[in-house]
Amino acid sequence: MKTASPVKGPDMKLLAPLTAALLELILLRTAAGAIAQQRPLDALSLPLRRLRPVTSSAAAGKLAVPEDTPQKYFSEAGSTMSLVHYDSRFFKQVISYGDHRVVLHHLTRSFLVMMEKYEQTSWLAHGSLLGWWWNGRVMPWDFDVDVQMTDATLEWLGVHLNQTEHAYWYTTASGERVAKKYLLDVNPHFKAPDAGKYLANMIDGRWIDMDNGMFIDITALRQRDPQRPGEWSCKNHHRYAENDIWPLQATTFEGTRTFAPWNVNKILAQEYGEACLTKLEHEGHYWSDSEKEWVINGGSEAR
Repeated sequence: MKTASPVKGPDMKLLAPLTAALLELILLRTAAGAIAQQRPLDALSLPLRRLRPVTSSAAAGKLAVPEDTPQKYFSEAGSTMSLVHYDSRFFKQVISYGDHRVVLHHLTRSFLVMMEKYEQTSWLAHGSLLGWWWNGRVMPWDFDVDVQMTDATLEWLGVHLNQTEHAYWYTTASGERVAKKYLLDVNPHFKAPDAGKYLANMIDGRWIDMDNGMFIDITALRQRDPQRPGEWSCKNHHRYAENDIWPLQATTFEGTRTFAPWNVNKILAQEYGEACLTKLEHEGHYWSDSEKEWVINGGSEAR
């Protein structure tokens, strides 16, 4: 398991300023040209459907129109495992096994840099937390990334950054400079007390790769049940004791600063069973202790 230092409080500011290299990675683009960080606190009461939309030619026509009734907001490319991890608005084709980890690597880095830039806090969850436990990376059979945050943090993102397009650059090993664009989209029904029929709105927000539709799922935790003091939960009925989440651990994932919950082993064992921390074969892969990596059976780079 990773060595990490504790940070107290659910919404503490991140520990260190961005380096010059990270500052170059991301640039917020809005129609107004600047984020309204000085917006008064009473803006938090605005309904999300009144917030500023993206107006770039790349995204403006693809944003879902929220409805007053809680219909399903996010739509996926299909219901099969090969399609469910793509936003239908930006889906073109399925990303190959050999390429998808690169896509998720930069999807993750760009999101975490954005969160640090605006001094907002999220932490790893579900399969991404399990990947962090093993080697600090997305597991090779995982086709999305999961993060959690408090409902207050998500509300801040919804008020200040909802439906904003973000530019990001990286340089390949061969020296090629690659430009990417990502969309932050907050579900306008995220404040609803439950996910609705068939858990239609259990996802509260997404950070979406506008080139292919792959995404990070964002879910907000809140204290929902007055009969269960100290319990935080999401709309998909994942429940956590407050002292299992906080203080958060400052760590890295995919080489970028982020946070993990405090009692990781307990959280993972409750969700996946204790064998998830010891089982060395899963989803057609085996754990190589020498490489500190999950390797596909047969050594092939494609499936």
